Amino acid sequence: MKAVLESGLEFIGWEITHDLPIPDSHERVCKMAFESGADYIWLVEEDVVPCSDAVSLMLDKMSEQNALNVVGAFIDYPISYNPTYNCAKLTTSGTLVWCGTGCLLLKRTALESLAKPWFNNTNEVEIKINGETVSTRSFPKQYDYGGQDINFTLRLYQSGLRIAYVDPKVAMCDHLYLETWGTRGRNDGMHKVLYRPAPERWL
Repeated sequence: MKAVLESGLEFIGWEITHDLPIPDSHERVCKMAFESGADYIWLVEEDVVPCSDAVSLMLDKMSEQNALNVVGAFIDYPISYNPTYNCAKLTTSGTLVWCGTGCLLLKRTALESLAKPWFNNTNEVEIKINGETVSTRSFPKQYDYGGQDINFTLRLYQSGLRIAYVDPKVAMCDHLYLETWGTRGRNDGMHKVLYRPAPERWL
């Protein structure tokens, strides 16, 4: 909430999802925000802790790039089970190909540009990045867990739209390691914080 208040944006409201598969949770949140007439939607996942100026930093990064095809911004975080890896993949020049949705700010136009469902994990995707060359292969197999974030942001990239990437040296979110009490692949249970991984990659 502090990050929203410090951004200077008008706060419309929030949506907390429960007892839904992860892709459906994202879909429901964005549908609510879209129908409310919001110009921006900020996705924050339950195990991600953004810095207090996160929204302002993402807006500044989008403004800095000053391109019509920039429809969002992302602040990275270490993956909890292996903190030496992060949640975004970029080309050599720094163009973001895909990212997680733990701390993702989207313009309304990002949702307007894609067909529904926005968050779909019914096809696994293999993505290879070699310099500036991006190749993908899709498999008719549903992700065992998640995948909706990769498919969503990859679709934006493939449509010519871009998500600005905030340099981890400027800001990075905490990513809490959680123990799930519930069904794997769903957000229908309580969670207990086990530990906070150290972002070794950027020390």
